[in-house]
Parts: sequence; structure tokens; C-alpha cells
Amino acid sequence: MITPILLAGAGGHNEIVRLLLEKGASINHMDIVGNTALMYAAAGNHPHTCNELLNGGASFTDTNEDGESAYSLAVKNNANLAQAVLENHITALLMT
Repeated sequence: MITPILLAGAGGHNEIVRLLLEKGASINHMDIVGNTALMYAAAGNHPHTCNELLNGGASFTDTNEDGESAYSLAVKNNANLAQAVLENHITALLMT
């Protein structure tokens, strides 16, 4: 099922993502093939939306039915800005 959080992630609407999270949206909700809002934001090269989702607690280790993660989708789609956000998030976690 497509939900507002998935649509906001896919469209790069970080303000809407923030509002939906404040209202209790399920941040790691998956569509029928296992894609999350973070995966859509990463594939669409929406770095600010990726950052909003990551700061909200989105899982960057989830994979869809094809075994792809948000990071692999960013790489696959040449989404360099989103890829950099994901790399920075991973690095920050490793440093703590």
C-alpha cells in the first residue's frame, strides 16, 4: 500500500515528511515490493529528505525484494547527493 510517507519521500518533500513523522507516521513502512520512504528519497536524489528520514530514525539497513537498500539504490541511480548523506550518516554512527 502506498502511504503519504512513501509519497513524500519519493517527491523529496522533507517538510511533509517531518509533519507526518510528528503525527506518528510509520517511518519504515514498506510498499508491496519492500521499498521505504528512505529508499525512494535516496533513489530520487533528495538529500534533505534522506536527512530528515534518517534523523527521524529511518532504517538504512532495510532491503527491498530485490535485495537493494537505500544506499544501493542511490548508487544505482547516480544519486550522488543522497549517497553522500547516507555515507555521512553511516560514518557518524561508526564514530560513536
